[in-house]
Amino acid sequence: MTGSNQTPPPAQTEEQELPYICDECTHGYAGTCCCSAPPAQPVDDAAEFQCLVPFPDQSDSFVNGFEAGMVWQRMINGERLIGGNEEIAMHSANADVFRRMASAHGYDVTVERCDQEWAIFTFTKWPKRFKIVEGSQS
Repeated sequence: MTGSNQTPPPAQTEEQELPYICDECTHGYAGTCCCSAPPAQPVDDAAEFQCLVPFPDQSDSFVNGFEAGMVWQRMINGERLIGGNEEIAMHSANADVFRRMASAHGYDVTVERCDQEWAIFTFTKWPKRFKIVEGSQS
């Protein structure tokens, strides 16, 4: 519009400061850290990761158990496909527990290791191929 007295907002010339992942604690989320350690490494997509509920116990066993519990709940809900390349990697330390869980709920599980700590687990529930048919006894 000509003759308008409104001025456009100034262009941003300063680089925005990126959030950081903390090296001091083990939760691995970007943003404000629960342990208030100094920033360690920049994160490009911090909107995707946030520490919403920092746990007071950040031990490996607690984290692994919580992670396994989330998968267990999805199995109980009967999801046909859990994990895979479309979801986040899970802790490799849970591999044995995940295999036992999959067996208990009738899932096949495949594991693709990303590195020493992380792996992509894919749980697939196949439809039952056999069914019991009651017959007459002679």
